[in-house]
Amino acid sequence: MAGKGPAVTVLQWVVDTRDLFPEATETKQLEKVASRYLSLVSVPESTAALKYVFPRDAKLSLASSLLKRHAISLTTSLPWPSSEATRDPRGKPVCLDSSGREPLAFNVSHQDGLVVLFGIAGYGSPTSSSISDSRSQTRKVEVGVDVVSCAERRQRDLETIQRAGGWSDFISVYESVFSPRELSYLGALGAQSLSVDERLRYFYALWCLKEAYVKMTGEALLAEWILALEFPSFKPPPPAGQDRDGRNLRCGEVARDIEVVRDGKRDLGVRMELMSLGKDYMIGVAVRTPDRAEDAVGFELGNYEMVDLEDIRAYAESHRA
Repeated sequence: MAGKGPAVTVLQWVVDTRDLFPEATETKQLEKVASRYLSLVSVPESTAALKYVFPRDAKLSLASSLLKRHAISLTTSLPWPSSEATRDPRGKPVCLDSSGREPLAFNVSHQDGLVVLFGIAGYGSPTSSSISDSRSQTRKVEVGVDVVSCAERRQRDLETIQRAGGWSDFISVYESVFSPRELSYLGALGAQSLSVDERLRYFYALWCLKEAYVKMTGEALLAEWILALEFPSFKPPPPAGQDRDGRNLRCGEVARDIEVVRDGKRDLGVRMELMSLGKDYMIGVAVRTPDRAEDAVGFELGNYEMVDLEDIRAYAESHRA
């Protein structure tokens, strides 16, 4: 848990699956070597994980299910078997209580071995606000998170830049996702004394910010309004530290006060941050409190906590009822 306000808890969790179950070279082997963890999720959840061809993808799916259950059970006191997330009409995983209220708003992202969960629990409950009218019962918070790995795509993108004939031609391929103003901003990086790697970090940062915002809304990058969502000026945080083997990732600097433009106007109702994690990862988060925009600014966001699946397993087995 990264931060707390009055009756509000902020969850910022990361699970690193890269070294999990190294003996599983095929997905089907996870049925044996990861059996204790698979037994902690529902049949649909385990089936969803085991359908993947590659173990790395199956591990991400399993860790995602476990992390979501852990967040729901921990913040709502539901027993582990009852802590499976449901989906809203748009397909976004949600946590709803019997009255239809959302005691925990959360979002999950995964890439290149990492699973990231960002969540806010307790917002809108009677103790989370001094407001005494019924609005305190109905207020909601919307969150989105995205993790991007610069390393996973770097070599492929470097080769694409060479084949495409340069930086400008490379970024023009993404004109269906990035607005003309964003493409112009990225294109201008070519005139600065930035290496191709540094320019790519800007590219990945922009992608991460877009994903986090769109996921907050419950839609996808194919949203009809995607080009009307703009980040006209931003700077990615510099890489953070890590051990030589790339493990033990450290939280780095955070880019705040990120300008968000929607339909040509500044979107002052959303809070966005972009943090570096280790040398190659960045995590983008978007938070919005539609009924009281100022509340999103007050949430205490901090560093991400590395969560061990063994700790989740121990918690799950001790909270079966």
